[in-house]
Amino acid sequence: MCSVFVVDDSRLKLVNMIYVWILILNVVFNTEARLHRRNFYTLYKWTHGIDMTFPTETEREIAINAGYYDLTRIQLPVDVDIHYGENYDYRTFLTIPRLNFGVPYSLATIAENDRKIELNPKVKAFPTYEWHQSHGTNCTGITSALRTYIDECRRLWVLDSGQINSLQWCPPQLLAFDLTTDGIVLRYVLPSNNYKAGISVYTDMIADVATKGNCNDTRVYMSDAWGHGLIVYDMLKHKSWRIEHDLMKPDRSLINNAHDGIFTVSLSPKHIKSEERFLYFHALNSFNEIRIPINIVNNESMWYYPKENLPTDKYFTILGSRGTQCESETMDEFGNLYCTLIGSNALIGWKEGISYSADSIKVLAYGPDQWHFVTGLKLTTNRHRDQELWALSTEPKLFVGYRKKSNPIMYQIIGCRTKNLLRNEQCSVGTTDINIVASP
Repeated sequence: MCSVFVVDDSRLKLVNMIYVWILILNVVFNTEARLHRRNFYTLYKWTHGIDMTFPTETEREIAINAGYYDLTRIQLPVDVDIHYGENYDYRTFLTIPRLNFGVPYSLATIAENDRKIELNPKVKAFPTYEWHQSHGTNCTGITSALRTYIDECRRLWVLDSGQINSLQWCPPQLLAFDLTTDGIVLRYVLPSNNYKAGISVYTDMIADVATKGNCNDTRVYMSDAWGHGLIVYDMLKHKSWRIEHDLMKPDRSLINNAHDGIFTVSLSPKHIKSEERFLYFHALNSFNEIRIPINIVNNESMWYYPKENLPTDKYFTILGSRGTQCESETMDEFGNLYCTLIGSNALIGWKEGISYSADSIKVLAYGPDQWHFVTGLKLTTNRHRDQELWALSTEPKLFVGYRKKSNPIMYQIIGCRTKNLLRNEQCSVGTTDINIVASP
């Protein structure tokens, strides 16, 4: 975002968060010689604000004149997902939350005519522009999409914060779209006891289809970094509950004024030798990685009793310390946990089941031109059944109204097959293997 912006309430939140993040340097790696320089494949990159298209030129002019599309502001994407379709095509989804009033729509895909363009592609609203036009006056639409996740049932889950400029215009809601038709298949409005209006900031989401072949047996886990809690939605019950614990709060011994608690959620893969699966998380303002058994998280009754009557502390395990802070994380189908280090331009990996220590945490990639502030880190499966790791990397100073002149790339989407990553091979992705065809 450019320096002429007015610093509003939502920007003050981000200024506080990003200011802390960009001051933290890596204390583990002392020289670049120890780091693996590896270039991820660049799918898209932007050197200026994202050009947001409209169904018609008239609608674009209406949005500009009404202040709903402010061309003086840089629209900041925060989450990304790549979906490979049945027709050997693929689509890229971006969330561009309404951190101010000048964002015309907050959930987008790359425009069809620009999908083969790497530099500065245009975007269009998803599923349609009409879903976003009310700008919070109609809560059945999309107010401000913040997080997305694509599950094995080809559903795009969307977490809508309901906030515009940090004001709670609508209750947060969870939406699911069928990506074969782009039609909505689920809407769930979070009850008021699940979130903290105007405070909650949702930094990650994952949907877990627990039983293969039964898409209704799904649970969604959402992290609330500023509210310091985890929200669990059970699709079979069509209800949700909130979990809070001291380990979901920031470590006050590190930085006293940091608000950032539980930042990410990851799950053990379903096809593992051990019958027990875990949910992993860490607070952004902490060096520690935490785990808790999924069956405990999924037991709604565990979180309704007074703490002294049914203690839950024993289920939370501190695996160990990284000695530094990391931001976005995700776990692949083989139990490899990936996390991007703050201020270090690096991606690290750890294998589930072994000790969480400096000896077992490996640096998998290092690239000062690509790895900046990663707000979205996702896994997807291409048509060859290979898992791919995708990241949305942004110049962090954009969040505080400053553009680093020496780096013309403002944000970029980069990816790599996980097998390439783990074998120290040159990165490849499935998007280069197929011919792009028009989406429905």
